[in-house]
Amino acid sequence: MKYRIGDTVIAINVEEKDLHPNFQAFVCEEDALPQLSLEVVQETQMMMSVEMTVGQIVLMKSDRLGVYEGAMGIDLVYRKHTQLTSISVEKGYQNARIYVVKDDDGVWKEELHEALKDVVYLALEQNGRVVLDSSSLLIDGRGVIFAADPGAAFAKLCIEQDLGKMLNDQANVLGIQDGRIYLYGTPWCGEGNFQAERTPLGGIVFLQKSDAMIVSDVQADKRQLLLLIYCKSPLWREGLLDQCLDTIQRVEPSVWIRQLKSHSDAEAVGVLKEALDSMDADTTVQY
Repeated sequence: MKYRIGDTVIAINVEEKDLHPNFQAFVCEEDALPQLSLEVVQETQMMMSVEMTVGQIVLMKSDRLGVYEGAMGIDLVYRKHTQLTSISVEKGYQNARIYVVKDDDGVWKEELHEALKDVVYLALEQNGRVVLDSSSLLIDGRGVIFAADPGAAFAKLCIEQDLGKMLNDQANVLGIQDGRIYLYGTPWCGEGNFQAERTPLGGIVFLQKSDAMIVSDVQADKRQLLLLIYCKSPLWREGLLDQCLDTIQRVEPSVWIRQLKSHSDAEAVGVLKEALDSMDADTTVQY
């Protein structure tokens, strides 16, 4: 099946029933040219694929994930998984092999859903997209991003106050398409709390707990830094960081960006609503 996520086509050679139900909303035409092709390889012994990483350069290592680079590309090794051992991404990042040991309980499907995020986010990055740790609302026909908003708590409060409706509750993809800036949802949002289609971006609001109860401008030298801080795109090596920064540097000058310093309550929503009246209507990219 093929899926369009953030205007990026991903081909995955697994049956639709084996993917998380959220993927159904992202199915696209079968004749679309994929920018990333993923092959799921069934193994009988988990250590077979892990051994591929021996002797490679360590790019990153955490409790969850090890990232290694060699002449053939990048290997991702999942340290706590029991059924999905690793992913080998070929040099150029257009093809990848996912190694799994399928079990009757379906644990491999859960681990596949989690691991797919890493390679899909990588493909999005190659296509000039940046993923932000954030929620978003549709307000007057445009998307407004709240970064960061754990559990989409502030977004839900805004909905209760009739400020807008939910777009995406856990992550938003930012990208430029045909000269305009859009936000997109992903299959890794909560069930029903995502938008598969692109939405014109209206603005970005950085949330900060404070007694000030104000919406303030963000200094020019901090806008790009804040976007990078909340970025969830892979930054495993210098080239990936450069790609992420390139998109941020193109998007940032053209977007209404503010910081809401407040408590998370109804008064804060009122303060934000007043500020949104000044949000620019046009988010075309300024070259």
